[in-house]
Amino acid sequence: MSGGLRREFLGWERAPLASAADWLLAEHGPDLSRVVVALPGARAGRRLGELLARRAPASWVPPRILTQGALVDELVRLDRPVAPRFARTLAWDAALEALPPGRRASIARRAGIGGAPRDLGERVRLAETVRALHGRLAPEGLQFADLAAGEARPASESEAARWEALAQAQEDYRERLAAAGLADPHEARLRAIREGRVEEEGDVVLVGVADMTRLLARLLEALAGRATALVAAPESLADGFDELGRLRTEVWRDRPVPLPLDAWRVVEKPVDQAEAVRDVLAGWGGRHAPDRITVGVADDEVAPYLHQELGACGAAVRDAAGTPLARTRPFRALRAAARWLARGSYRDLASLVRHPDVEARLPDAVRDRAVPALDAYHGRHLPGTVDGTWLRAPRDDSHAVVEPVHRAVQALLGELAGGAPQPLSGWVEPTLAFLRALYGDRPLDREGDEADRVVAGALEKTADVLAELADLPATLRGPEVDAGEALELVLRRLEGEAVPPSPPRAEAPAIELLGWLELPLDDAPALIVTGFQDRQVHDTVLGDAFLPDAACRALGLPCNDDRLARDAYATTLLLATRAHAAFVTGRRSQTGDPHVPSRLAFQVGEDEVVARVRRFVDAGDVPPPAPAERTFAEIGPRARGGLPRLEPVRAVSSMSVSSFRLFLESPYRFYLERVLGLDTGDDRAAELDALAFGVLAHDALEAFGRSDVRHGADAPRIAAFLEGEVHRLAAARYGERPLPAVALQVEQLVHRLGFFARRQAERARDGWRVERVEWTAPEDAALDVDGAPMRLTGRIDRVDVHPATGRWAVLDYKTGETKRDPVKAHRKGDDWVDLQLPLYAHL
Repeated sequence: MSGGLRREFLGWERAPLASAADWLLAEHGPDLSRVVVALPGARAGRRLGELLARRAPASWVPPRILTQGALVDELVRLDRPVAPRFARTLAWDAALEALPPGRRASIARRAGIGGAPRDLGERVRLAETVRALHGRLAPEGLQFADLAAGEARPASESEAARWEALAQAQEDYRERLAAAGLADPHEARLRAIREGRVEEEGDVVLVGVADMTRLLARLLEALAGRATALVAAPESLADGFDELGRLRTEVWRDRPVPLPLDAWRVVEKPVDQAEAVRDVLAGWGGRHAPDRITVGVADDEVAPYLHQELGACGAAVRDAAGTPLARTRPFRALRAAARWLARGSYRDLASLVRHPDVEARLPDAVRDRAVPALDAYHGRHLPGTVDGTWLRAPRDDSHAVVEPVHRAVQALLGELAGGAPQPLSGWVEPTLAFLRALYGDRPLDREGDEADRVVAGALEKTADVLAELADLPATLRGPEVDAGEALELVLRRLEGEAVPPSPPRAEAPAIELLGWLELPLDDAPALIVTGFQDRQVHDTVLGDAFLPDAACRALGLPCNDDRLARDAYATTLLLATRAHAAFVTGRRSQTGDPHVPSRLAFQVGEDEVVARVRRFVDAGDVPPPAPAERTFAEIGPRARGGLPRLEPVRAVSSMSVSSFRLFLESPYRFYLERVLGLDTGDDRAAELDALAFGVLAHDALEAFGRSDVRHGADAPRIAAFLEGEVHRLAAARYGERPLPAVALQVEQLVHRLGFFARRQAERARDGWRVERVEWTAPEDAALDVDGAPMRLTGRIDRVDVHPATGRWAVLDYKTGETKRDPVKAHRKGDDWVDLQLPLYAHL
């Protein structure tokens, strides 16, 4: 016992939350208004509330249900407001900037930033790193000064000096918060507990809280017998828990985990893990309704494949983690705007326009053509930064669309575009104005449309962060920044946030996806855990920059052994309280990187280890797929599609000479590309592709073939003409300041044409004369195909004549890296693979 805290063991006969609900009603009756219940996560709290409502009489009064992290805030009385996260980050930034440069650089190097931070982004990253480090130590009652002196002082003088620098910054940080009338939340809570400023009435019940900070432990000790810990385990395992209901690491770390071999599946990649889930569900034969099945997602890479695989089989899926804010449309619009404002590149402009909510706000006259025109302009001109100068090209009006699109985007951004640097709070209203321009006049259906609900949730969270910025004290507003930097800081603050999922609906039961740490208190009787690998389940911390595992052990902080004990207990609890459970491990990530299986799968008796190793290495003894007649009620066969077809098929009445190669390779691709004109357009290219490089060369050579120097034998004069023509064409197409790679390619082409000039001069001295360039086939050129004429089209790069002998020569320019033998390029054995040269002869 500690401070009179009582322990009650819930057993493993059923799910812990159901036992906890019964205990609460039996112990406190239907009026739970004086009870505060704390659980490890918010979802477990919501579920406990549902179970209590089902079991209690109609006149019941619910308790206050919180997460264990919020319990301290609920019960202690702080002496001043706590600083929100933005304010703390900026206070740390100012404190670190005030350090002598050498000390600041030593902290930055340890944080992986290099020397002194070079820009605001690096400064904020360093401030966030130190803020998080403070957040790990402060709830345990530790300060940076504790690691700079005494028994915890590192043996390395450089490490000790770094902690001294951090301690100096920490004092400055506290003073800056105090000057703003704010307190650090971790230190303020600890101070309130020490001074006895704790709520004096009511009972506190912890449900399944198996680990906790020292801050929470001190609060429980201060409650003087008003707290009860409901332990999710049978009383026979009481020696595995301390007097506060926390796990004893030395008991659980090495305790065998009762995972049956036939409940463990090993597959290759995330997509295979999703297919394994489908197979397990089919094998259960519909014994569990969808809302009585939980799929654990320890590896985030698996989640999209679960949605895809189960959705394709007709099963509804609900992700209890909600929608990450980074995947929502408002967040992506702000990210695209931040990048455009910060870099001003054409690619960033195109990315911003591609956002559907930005595209929808473009003027009617250009909206439908905006994206194709941006791609066409990029493909022709490869622009770098946007400077207001728009290049024009013959037979291409993309600039006439791109220019008004650019103006419309700048108008949408309003004051964000071109504004002078100012404090962060000054960018709040311009950011809100941009979001209002995108979403302000659009009604959002929160109840009937899931996409609208997510957009509304994302806008609310963004507005909350902007309100936090607007309310920053004058002393903590940070340095002046431009709009792009301000938006990036807002986005960093929003990362990790999520829009909660919609509440479960009885009329649409769904399989729920939960993270690893939420699974122990889930009460679904059927469970499949995916991503059962080390680093996903057992999150071993290797090489922490400031607090390596050895330092954590010395300071009594949670270490790798504690995390292993937590996960061994969780796995044991899951297996003991589920009617059906399966665990799926992947050998590799989506990119092919190898995974290490969870060591929990090998925490068994020595006689079982070899079989586990064999299972992982070669998937031996994997349970066979479920028989076809045993299928999960909500899961059907995956839909399979064939090649798309368009009716009616368009007749082909003409072909270009160069199209025959594609036709011989694939008639289907030929039809899509050459008949229907389907193409892929994007703005990813950062250099001339083979086609663009070849066109630039061909155009310069065409100009040579029409010039006064075409018959000359003066190689330097020919080379000078071609160099000037290449630079003229490149400037017209790619601007006076092309991308670096394009400028290099232009010089490479000039170098190649120097060789051409020497060969051309030799050819002229041999008596050859340029007769035609870009010769076009006559209208009546045709082939007989099944008794009907097939018109041939084509253009020959150059035709030469030798007046003295009457010989003619057909030339086709190639700009590839290697020289190819014409016969080998057109034939493979006895088969023709390209008909270009023989058809030129025919023409």
